Amino acid sequence: MSQFGESELRRATALRSSDRWLEQCVRNGRCVLLPYWNGKFLVATEDGRAAVVYRDWVLLGACVEAEKSALLGFKGRVSYVAVDLSGHSMESLREIVGGSWSLNDLQDISHCLPRSDASLLAYAKSLFYWMRRTAYCGVCSSRTRSRSAGLLRECTSSECGMKYFPSVDPVVLMFIATRDECLLARRCEWPVGQFGTLAGFVEPGESLEEAVQREVLEEVGLLVEVVRYHSSQPWPFPCSLMIGFEVRPCSRNVRLDKAELAETRWFTRTSLRVERERGLRLPAESSVARQMIDEWLEG
Repeated sequence: MSQFGESELRRATALRSSDRWLEQCVRNGRCVLLPYWNGKFLVATEDGRAAVVYRDWVLLGACVEAEKSALLGFKGRVSYVAVDLSGHSMESLREIVGGSWSLNDLQDISHCLPRSDASLLAYAKSLFYWMRRTAYCGVCSSRTRSRSAGLLRECTSSECGMKYFPSVDPVVLMFIATRDECLLARRCEWPVGQFGTLAGFVEPGESLEEAVQREVLEEVGLLVEVVRYHSSQPWPFPCSLMIGFEVRPCSRNVRLDKAELAETRWFTRTSLRVERERGLRLPAESSVARQMIDEWLEG
């Protein structure tokens, strides 16, 4: 399972039909609140480890507005509700939440969080990003309002009534490898010595397999055969779904797209291990890209 996947969370679809969902969460069991502030989360350090700051309804409930909240789901009888407190000043935030903590971006702390916490934060981050992007109707420009416990935005104009549901941007990851070699790339924005798989957004009108073949041809000029789908991963930076594929190249003749990539290199298993010992950096261990690379190295 990926770092941002969480199979234990129940999305509570039935509860979302009620406008009084927040009251029901509080009445039916324990309600745990996840504070969110301007794209960041509150993190405390306990025994040298990072710990996400949650708050009970009793401590923070008076500051919660359903319009600025989202029901993430349930674990047993415990409901988890993400609360956007971005409208408060830093001073007010510290007074409301209490305790000792710092603000952190998920990308900076995800590697040191338990998977259950990382998945909740990823879900909340993507939802609040979507909420801000759909604060106004794209059809008539009227304001929208929250519905379905945060999983629907509805236009407030009676003449329009457009509905917006959360969506993600699908991204294909391509691990190009033969039996003995793999091709890794360094994107232009990456520092020297950092390599990973190829990646690209899926365009309208194409399948995932077509996106894989198009992206590889555009970025490195190779024709490839899709060998197999590997796995997928929510990626909340800001709101994507990474879909990993293992592909086999029809040749080794790379033609680099210099607008996207700074360099590519073919590695044998031995040379990749040696280069890593010399400081070469690969994608984060929690990523699908890294999982594909590691499995090939072990093969």
